[in-house]
Amino acid sequence: MSTGAPVVSVVGSLNADRVLRVPDLPRGGQTVTALRTRTLPGGKGANQAVALARLGCHVRMLGAVGHDPDATLLRSALRQERIDVEGLQEVAGPSGGATVLVDQAGENVIVVTPGANAQVDADEVLGRLAGAGPVDVLLLQLELPVAAVEKVAREARGMTQRIVLNAAPATELSHELLGLVDVLVVNEHEARELTGLADPTRAVTRLAAQVRELAVVTLGSRGGLYAGVVTGEFSAVAADQVADTTGAGDCFVAALCDGLARCADAASDLPGVLDRAARAAALCVGRHGAQPAMPTRAELDD
Repeated sequence: MSTGAPVVSVVGSLNADRVLRVPDLPRGGQTVTALRTRTLPGGKGANQAVALARLGCHVRMLGAVGHDPDATLLRSALRQERIDVEGLQEVAGPSGGATVLVDQAGENVIVVTPGANAQVDADEVLGRLAGAGPVDVLLLQLELPVAAVEKVAREARGMTQRIVLNAAPATELSHELLGLVDVLVVNEHEARELTGLADPTRAVTRLAAQVRELAVVTLGSRGGLYAGVVTGEFSAVAADQVADTTGAGDCFVAALCDGLARCADAASDLPGVLDRAARAAALCVGRHGAQPAMPTRAELDD
């Protein structure tokens, strides 16, 4: 439990999101005309960092940007949220990017270009982590090379109270990496890819057996399941309106990390933490964009 504002180090991706609003998501072979186009800061790591900062955490962002105008956009967006960006590496070539198609119902399709994210140096990340002191939560995702994520998780074990892995996008993971993770968060599609099980109840049970503390499987509008130190399910919170679902998962993960770092006992406090995370995601989907949509702590309290 953190006695003050939780300290969270996020090791993850930064992308410049080209967001295209379209009447309907295109089918194979179909051409559609965008209603509006914007470039916004994104990337799962950076999105989660912004959400954590707005929830009142002290956040350090570790990752990589390229040598291009997008790097300025990505750094500036984090600095505006008072996120420590001293751990960002600068590498040759372009920054990471994503093309995001969002229809009028708020559903999306995303194509990611790794760019600088594919060049993250795990040893440099570890050096930055070691120099910054212990943290309450080390948050990881899979938009960086899996080998780098695994090395960071393995060697940073003593630098953090809890390692949280948002295993997205889903890919094959070693038993060693899963065994280093305290809390695993995936959606039902990622759970199926990781376990080969279509039944999310069976999938979350199998995943919980491979991690140290807890596995959480989100089910969209059907809420979600969790298993490990305690087992149960949680309900989704209906949004007043759905404008854009792009950042909802990242918002949920961030709110979960914030809640776990603040709670006295994960087993007894978890239902409340998950309910709050679901409420944060509901606020997020009512707004456009990913980082711009992340709610503040005051908004969530209200």
